[in-house]
Amino acid sequence: MNWRNLTAAELADLPETRLRGALLWMFLGALIAFLVPAIGVTLEYAAPRFPAIRTNLAGYLFSWLEKPVELGVIYMIPVAFLMAWSLLFIVMTLGRARSTPTIASVGIVLWALLRAGVAFVYQASAGAAALKIPLGEAMIRDWPFAVTVLGEIILAAAFCGYMASGRRPNIYYRRRVARA
Repeated sequence: MNWRNLTAAELADLPETRLRGALLWMFLGALIAFLVPAIGVTLEYAAPRFPAIRTNLAGYLFSWLEKPVELGVIYMIPVAFLMAWSLLFIVMTLGRARSTPTIASVGIVLWALLRAGVAFVYQASAGAAALKIPLGEAMIRDWPFAVTVLGEIILAAAFCGYMASGRRPNIYYRRRVARA
């Protein structure tokens, strides 16, 4: 795509120079993807000191560590990675770093690959070992995970495409617009 830098007048007038639209929704999603696990971890570590946290529904709402820890790396590694990616995306977006679209896209692709490896392949290999069946058979048994991973790869591709060629990300982060 052929780009040109925005003029000072365009920077002042274009609504795309503000954090709005799909970019705002992505920012808010990243904020939630960081805050919910952070609150959960905080409450989980606070629970032994404050038993009241465990005695009401609100305490259980954010107590996400118990079951995922039992499942191990299938959930915890991707959640930790997504938290780190989200925090980086939030900071870079607020700072309007020009490299945000590239770095965020690489991070989303890595997350999708991590989910593919951890959630599908690791789970299938653990299932194969537990059931004493070949890995291929275990992967067929766990085909719903493959479908979710495929969905995540499609969403990662859409994210990357939007960040690379979308009007708002290019104006907001890079201060450029496609030539007509």
